[in-house]
Amino acid sequence: MKSKCNEIIKLLGLEEHPCEGGFFKRTYTAQECNKFAKWETERPISSAIFYLFGENALSYPHSLRQDEIWHFYSGDSIELLLIKQNKEPELIIMGSDILQGEKPQVVITAGTIFCAKLREGGDYGLIGATLAPAFAYTDYQAVECSALITKYPKFKDFLNHFKQK
Repeated sequence: MKSKCNEIIKLLGLEEHPCEGGFFKRTYTAQECNKFAKWETERPISSAIFYLFGENALSYPHSLRQDEIWHFYSGDSIELLLIKQNKEPELIIMGSDILQGEKPQVVITAGTIFCAKLREGGDYGLIGATLAPAFAYTDYQAVECSALITKYPKFKDFLNHFKQK
């Protein structure tokens, strides 16, 4: 991993993400809780993290039970593939170059399958992710990459980056 990534990891106190890849740190959990229809117990109403993509850091294909909003903070562009039920997959470029079509914020609705990686040649990309209700590991559903490649051959080259760890 390049030294800029190591500096950011140290400065922000990031750790390896146990499910997705990349590096993260939870920065906020709401004190207010609520009982939501999808959950059996009360949950904090929201949470937020930093998430760092480095040279080999990927966010592997998965879905969540709640909405998630990604916010681009700094670094190089990130490629994010969204696969929503009954819709054509969409490859979004997240970044700060809005005039070139990059998106500084993306809403990922509950149940959407998604995966992301740093754009080829990039050094690092730092995003934030906000979830409502707050994230818990029981919300995370890993998705097998080979099944996605079979179903969406148009995205085979992109999805090949995510063949299981």
